[in-house]
Amino acid sequence: MAQKKTEVISVEEARILLANGTKAKVKVKRKKSEADRQLEEALQQHRIKELNKATGEEVVAEHRFHPEREWRFDFYLPQSRVAIEVEGGVWTQGRHTRGKGYIGDMEKYNSAQTMGIKVLRFTPDQLLKPKALKVIRQALNQQ
Repeated sequence: MAQKKTEVISVEEARILLANGTKAKVKVKRKKSEADRQLEEALQQHRIKELNKATGEEVVAEHRFHPEREWRFDFYLPQSRVAIEVEGGVWTQGRHTRGKGYIGDMEKYNSAQTMGIKVLRFTPDQLLKPKALKVIRQALNQQ
């Protein structure tokens, strides 16, 4: 059986299709507002600042680590070669917990390990909690 292709459309396009009685399955990609982008940037800067403070090391966000692939770490401490990944959507069947995304993450993390990079994984809620910061500091002290 041929697999149906899902087309990504805007919210407005989806509204028009639904208003016209279209029953096709559509995937809506919402555009982020400027306020959403500013909030995400503020959160990212806060996380960098707190990780810098907790580790005493430079923290780089969205670090591209692989010479051939487009893979990035959410946070990377180049001095100690420790990567920190924030795994979102663990309770809502997000990308990291579904088959293709999970397998892709395994490939990424295994590749990083073979390059001598330690990879630590946390949920967004865990990242800046004392327990997670302790694990990060332990990883740094094992260098």
